[in-house]
Amino acid sequence: MNKHDRIHPLLPEFIFGTLPEADMLAVADHITDCDICRAELQAYQAIVDDLALLGPVAAPAPDLEKRLMARVQPPVARHSITPPRGRLWQRIQPVWAVISSLLIIGLGISTLNLWQQLHAAPAIEPDDHMQAIPLLSTNKALHASGFILVSGDGHRGAVVVDDLPPLSTDQQYQLWLDRDGQDTSGAVFSVDDEGYGLSWITAPDSIFSYTTAGVSIEPAGGSPDPTGDQVMSCSLK
Repeated sequence: MNKHDRIHPLLPEFIFGTLPEADMLAVADHITDCDICRAELQAYQAIVDDLALLGPVAAPAPDLEKRLMARVQPPVARHSITPPRGRLWQRIQPVWAVISSLLIIGLGISTLNLWQQLHAAPAIEPDDHMQAIPLLSTNKALHASGFILVSGDGHRGAVVVDDLPPLSTDQQYQLWLDRDGQDTSGAVFSVDDEGYGLSWITAPDSIFSYTTAGVSIEPAGGSPDPTGDQVMSCSLK
């Protein structure tokens, strides 16, 4: 296994700040030379910014900020990268603890300002942490990827997808939440020309009270029940 293959699966936990210090430093060192991984980290951050979901900050080692700044900031400053959206969510893990200012420093975003803002953020109890649940594609959309973000109590959520085929104007994608064979609509959304889409989830009960989630192709505006091909799905248990 080469260095890229070893580091790449660590990217989701790196952005959430949940890796051990040694792994944080290893990833930071790797992304100074790897345009692909650095671009994927930028794309992760863009999604987090879209959703405005900020968690509590874990206290890093006293000199960790300085060492990561030294490793990451100069190379990133020399690169201007448009992040690819493919493959972005395929390895994401159900973790939500921290959005590390160390990562944001590495992406060239308001370093010390953001570090101070994040450390000043009020603590959120563990049951308020978000989970990121990967959506798996079906043979109707082989290259699609995505995830569902859910708050700890299950009453807030969002769906993010990538590489789903754009639909005609008379069709949209619809997220379904299934419980005991009964489907409840959670979101109706469209994707852009690159197959990227994002929508908040609305449900009468906690999202975790449902067993599975799925995305299907439906008429514009949504359907009372699933009628089209299912393109993505995941377990909520």
